[in-house]
Amino acid sequence: YNLENLLVESSFFKLGGFATGTQVNALDITPDSIYVATTQGLAVASLDSNLIESRNWTNYDQSNGLPAEIVRDVEVVGTTIYSLVGKKVFIFDGNNWSLAPAFSGYEVNTISKNTNLTELGAATDNALLIAGSNSNVEVRNLTMESSITGLLFEGEKMYVGTSNEGLLVLENLHATPEKYLPTGPYLNFFNELLFD
Repeated sequence: YNLENLLVESSFFKLGGFATGTQVNALDITPDSIYVATTQGLAVASLDSNLIESRNWTNYDQSNGLPAEIVRDVEVVGTTIYSLVGKKVFIFDGNNWSLAPAFSGYEVNTISKNTNLTELGAATDNALLIAGSNSNVEVRNLTMESSITGLLFEGEKMYVGTSNEGLLVLENLHATPEKYLPTGPYLNFFNELLFD
């Protein structure tokens, strides 16, 4: 997508061996690669290759160790690939997929790396989790009547989407959340809300 003229420059319908037109759930782009979470697994390609050619994509699915086909989200922190499969976070060490130790005891709804690319944030129904490079996890439980549906992690600041309590903004993991509630007819429900 070209932001200057608002035109799509390229579309990729075939991501390696996955079926043409496979649903994309999320993607992460690093300086040299693109990682695509799909309903058939994870597709990875180098940005230096011709992405239209399916042979330039590497696929990860149940046939090579991914625990399930549907990958809900993907984030790359350093050299580690994190994939959200079901409600569990898995990591790829270059050879094998395994449950991410930092998040193994949690049912995760969403993941997000922070903008300084050193930590991974995750959200359960009512808690925020931050894992640093040493795999230690900081947990912040939130008292809510709804569940967390989205997370944007910008430096230490966190934007938390909820199912029916609006948007929560925390200056850091330990700060008191500021609530932003919609007003108007039917509370202005939004299926997805993205920040840029």
